[in-house]
Amino acid sequence: GGVIYSSVTDGPMVGLPEQLLRSIILSLLTIGLFLIIGGLTWLILAQQRLSYFPRRYVANLVNSVEAQGFSRLEFTVSQGRQTSFLLRHRSRIDLPDVFVIIFCGNASTGLDWSSFAISRTNPEAAILLFDYPGYGLCEGRPSPAAILESSKAALNAAAISLFVEPDELAERTVLVGHSLGAAIAFQLASHTGVKRVVAIAPFTTMMKMAERTVSKAFAWILRHRFDNITALEVVAKQPKPPALVILHGTNDEVVPFKMGRELAEYALRLGLVEVSFVTAPGCGHNDVLHQMDSELRKSIGL
Repeated sequence: GGVIYSSVTDGPMVGLPEQLLRSIILSLLTIGLFLIIGGLTWLILAQQRLSYFPRRYVANLVNSVEAQGFSRLEFTVSQGRQTSFLLRHRSRIDLPDVFVIIFCGNASTGLDWSSFAISRTNPEAAILLFDYPGYGLCEGRPSPAAILESSKAALNAAAISLFVEPDELAERTVLVGHSLGAAIAFQLASHTGVKRVVAIAPFTTMMKMAERTVSKAFAWILRHRFDNITALEVVAKQPKPPALVILHGTNDEVVPFKMGRELAEYALRLGLVEVSFVTAPGCGHNDVLHQMDSELRKSIGL
């Protein structure tokens, strides 16, 4: 009788904890899988907010810069109505000595450069402060394709406003970009023949930046893949490649100093003749703009 009792009761008594354990493990794995999928989905969908930090303009700021000589340059692209700000050269008849387009960093706006533009020492230089879709007064949302479309349209709109052919204006154009703006400058240069590109604190690729931020395991989900390496390769194949100036702070806490140096070295290996790498000792990501003001103006022609 004891053996029968044991065979009937011991089976369930021993098996119950094992079933419970398997159920708990399966539940935890399921929850973990949902958390991973949910996290990846959130990262993919939230990239717009994580990659760009658009700011809008208040009326007083716009009125102030217009009173200082800026005029609105308005044009329409697939994202909607876009507005950049143009500071004309002194002569309204002849071509500007140099036409400068400034692309800001992702947490900045074009009008953050208004004081820099107004204090130019070359009155025959015309300057365009460009805003990305969704920034300033611009409609839409930023992305590599949307920004490229808008920047090309801005160059054409400026040519019309200055009464000159776009190709003729491009030959006098200097593209200036800080951080993300440097990638925009490289992107436009790879599609349009310009005179010079001045890149301040540029990264090599957005993918490399993502790997530094979220590791290689998650960087693959990046959708907005600005690639300055590829843009340089395209630029190098142009009949008349632009001159290139890269300025980078040695203490840059956002984009590693070595990335700027790698870009300059790669440009030389590609055969670009006019390449300058300007080291900004002790400068960080943003204060390089102020600490190297004179060097920056010299590189641009302002």
